[in-house]
Amino acid sequence: GQEQVKEDARGYAAELKRRISEEKQIAVKVLLSEVRRTAESAATFVKELEELIQKEGLQGITLLSPRKDADIKTTGTLGPLLEKGTSKLEAYPAWVTMDETELKDLGVRTPTEIFNVIKKFADKKSTLSERLSEDGPSLDYVCWTHETTHGAVLKGFGHEPVRPNFTEPIEVDMDASGKSKIIFRGKEFPIS
Repeated sequence: GQEQVKEDARGYAAELKRRISEEKQIAVKVLLSEVRRTAESAATFVKELEELIQKEGLQGITLLSPRKDADIKTTGTLGPLLEKGTSKLEAYPAWVTMDETELKDLGVRTPTEIFNVIKKFADKKSTLSERLSEDGPSLDYVCWTHETTHGAVLKGFGHEPVRPNFTEPIEVDMDASGKSKIIFRGKEFPIS
């Protein structure tokens, strides 16, 4: 749980440190869904990242105030399946593999719906980041959501929607040249 979140922060801080030498400055904005457990994990991540930035003397990194963002709300997926009797262990695999018409009939938000929400969010943040980065620091968004987000993004880009570990990151790297990619478990997948 929390130790994995701290490890994620250390890994991300190391990546930021490497990138400072390539870029003039980096601003980091942590966005999180409105669900309590994501807020708890994100708070641990932010605290750890703040401490690492201070300890390492990384003046080129600015950590902006974290905030909840309703645009990445991915609820309404597993809860309805659980209410209908699907076990906790089987809810996620059922959600990513069930026919979407059947999911809709059960009142469940489908992987395609979640993918479209996240894609719209990523497109909006990418455009904003490009505008802000023209004259200022590079802008990184760190988003804390749910396992369903991972599954929907991977499935939406045509990859196996495997179940993530507790705080397993999926990186969406979008640039103005159209050479965007997702990175998951050390593999890069080109996207268009």
